[in-house]
Amino acid sequence: YSAVIFTGSGTIIQDVLVNSLVPEGKKLCVVNNGAYSARMVEIAGYYNIPCVNLEFPTTGLPDLGKVKTTLENDGDIAVVATVHHETGTGILNPIKEIGQMAHDNGCIFVVDTISTYGLMPIDIEEQNIDFLMSSAQKGLAGMTGASWTVGKIDEIKKSKEYPARSYYCNLYMQYD
Repeated sequence: YSAVIFTGSGTIIQDVLVNSLVPEGKKLCVVNNGAYSARMVEIAGYYNIPCVNLEFPTTGLPDLGKVKTTLENDGDIAVVATVHHETGTGILNPIKEIGQMAHDNGCIFVVDTISTYGLMPIDIEEQNIDFLMSSAQKGLAGMTGASWTVGKIDEIKKSKEYPARSYYCNLYMQYD
């Protein structure tokens, strides 16, 4: 694992991971039950990245059966993303289970931990996380301006071969 730091609010690190980790011809799948997971869907749209938006009510947990079926039936999904804690609703998503489903289907798993990083213990390997994202604001209650990911080095290096969709928000370039 390595940490890669960017300057900007939490949205910048969502932008970085969404645009940098999806190979050409593959899809992003967002387990979406709130504003911050919905933002990842929007970011994918801006980059014309095919996105499976698994939208669930914002007042409850995602339907894991639907997540499992979707991943099993769509071999073009390469990245699964969700938010650990949806700030606006307080929902704490079952990331360990979603991550296991992602891995069972050959996908990498990305988790927005901006509201939980530093506040809750997060064992990146035990929770099946390939990339977590966080920032200085929210959970850490610092000044906006620094955001980062902690992710698998081998996956960062693979992303060098993926479409360069952004100059500034490019994971491999910043890592290198």
